[in-house]
Order: sequence, then structure tokens, then C-alpha cells
Amino acid sequence: MKLYKLFFAKASLYLLQVLVLISSISCATMTASESENKYDQIKAENKIIKQNITLLIRENNVLKEENSKLKNENASLKSDLKLLEAKIELLNKNHEKEIALLNERYSTLLLQKDKLEQESSSKISQLQAENKALEEKLSSEILRLSLEIKNKEESFALEKSEMEKKYAEMEIALQKKISEAQNSLLSSQTQLESLKTEIVDLKDKLQSAQKIISEKDLTIEDLKKKNQTQEQNQK
Repeated sequence: MKLYKLFFAKASLYLLQVLVLISSISCATMTASESENKYDQIKAENKIIKQNITLLIRENNVLKEENSKLKNENASLKSDLKLLEAKIELLNKNHEKEIALLNERYSTLLLQKDKLEQESSSKISQLQAENKALEEKLSSEILRLSLEIKNKEESFALEKSEMEKKYAEMEIALQKKISEAQNSLLSSQTQLESLKTEIVDLKDKLQSAQKIISEKDLTIEDLKKKNQTQEQNQK
């Protein structure tokens, strides 16, 4: 954010310089000497403006590097997300195996119960008690596993949502910075082309003024010669 503010401030300063330069060119009525001075001033200001544009381009490159870093961080986040998904999937498979094993043990006990009921009525009461305890334990274990799976799924969904939200915010902010930097650079380039055109016009005006001065100098020399000739004739 600080880099963007600095970039915007420099671009604004550059625009102000261009406006002042255009204003001074359009409002001034210049002699040949003033035109030459103004031309030198414009060349110096044009050099400064080019340096400012170079700085803007460098800062745009910095923004591109930040964009690359954010893309790398996004790739890392996606990798972590896949790893979490793989862990959840593995945990679910393990839980399913545990539940299947418990169900298998439960079914085996039921078969044993039927067999023991045929052998001894006293044994049946004992097995019923054991079976009841096992059922309660099994129900409790199933409930515990179900709650654990549910909690892990909710935690994973929340973490996934936060990562997606964070990535979306970072991507929006970065796209905004890049767009503003590109617009500023395009405006600077357009203004530079305009200044180049104005410099060419000033050169033409300067040459015309110099030509007029040269012609006037020749006229003055001719007048001096004629005046000297007349003075000599009068003598």
C-alpha cells in the first residue's frame, strides 16, 4: 500500500510538471533569446520527466514481482489444501474400517449368542449381559467417531473458506494496483509524446526567429554602409 501511494504521488508530480510546462509555453510571448532559453529549460525538464517515467516503470516491475510472490503463495495454499483433503480422506477411510470391524465383531457375537442359547439357558443370561455392554460400547464408539468426523469436516470447511476468502481479497487488491499502474504509465507516455511535438514546434520557431534576426542584422549593416557612404560624400 505504501509503494502504491508513493507511485501515485510521483505520477501526480510528473503530471503537474507537464501542465506547468504547457501553460508556460502557451502563455509566453518570446523573443529569439527567450525562445532559446525556454528550449533549454524544456530540454532539462524533459530529461527529468524521462527519469520520472523510468522510475514509474521500475515501480511497475516491483508490483509485478509482488504479483509473482502472491501467485507462489497461492500455489502453496492450494498445495496445503490438497494435503488437508488427503488427510481427511484417509481419516474417513480409517473410521470406515473401524466401524466395519466393529460391525463384524458385533455380528460374530450375535452368532455366538444364538449358539450358546441352544446349549445353556444360564449361559444365555451371561451372554446377554455381555452383549448389552458391547452394544452400548459400540454405540458410544460409533457416536464418538461420527462426532469426530463431523467436527473435522466442519473445521476443514471453515479453514478452506478462510483461505479462499484471503486469496480472493489479495487477488482483487493486486489487480487493482496493476491496473492503476498501467493507466498511469500509459498517461505518462501520452504526455511525453505531446511534449516531443511541442519541442519540435519550438525548434521551428527558434529557427524562424534566428533567420529574421540574421536578415535584420544584414539590413542594419547595409544601412550603416549607406550612412558611411553618405557621410563621406558630404565631406
